[in-house]
Amino acid sequence: MKLGLQLFLGVFSIVLLSVSLSMMTLGAAVSDSSQHQNTPELDNHVRSIGAFVGGYALLLWWIIPDVESKSVPLGIVCLTLLLSGLGRMISMTLYGVSGADQTLSMILELSAPLLLVWQYFAAKEVARTMRTVKPQINAPVPTD
Repeated sequence: MKLGLQLFLGVFSIVLLSVSLSMMTLGAAVSDSSQHQNTPELDNHVRSIGAFVGGYALLLWWIIPDVESKSVPLGIVCLTLLLSGLGRMISMTLYGVSGADQTLSMILELSAPLLLVWQYFAAKEVARTMRTVKPQINAPVPTD
C-alpha cells in the first residue's frame, strides 16, 4: 500500500516537473489552442504558474520517503490541487471547455483528495506492521 502510493506520487511528480519545465520555457506557447491570443500578460502568468507546479513536484519528493507520516503536507498539496480543479470547473462553466488536456487536468485535480484516503490506509498498514514487529532487546547473541 505504501510502496504503491510512493510509486504513484513519484510518477505524478515527474509529470508535474515536465509540465513545469514546459510552462517555464515555452510560456503561453505551451498551449496549442488557437482560441486565444498570446499576450505578455498571459505568457507571464503561464511561466509563473509553471514555477509553482515545479514546487509541487519538489514538495512531493520530500513527502514520498515518509508518506505515511506526512499527511499535513500531502493534505496541503491535495487541497491546492482541489482548489485548482474547482477554478478550472468554474472557468469551463463560464467560458466553455478549452481542450481535452484542460478537462483531464481538472478531473485529476478534483480527484486529488483520494490520495489522502490512500495515504490514510498506507499509514494504518505501516502502524499495524510496526506493532507486530517487536524489537528484540537483550536478545541472546548467537555464538559459533
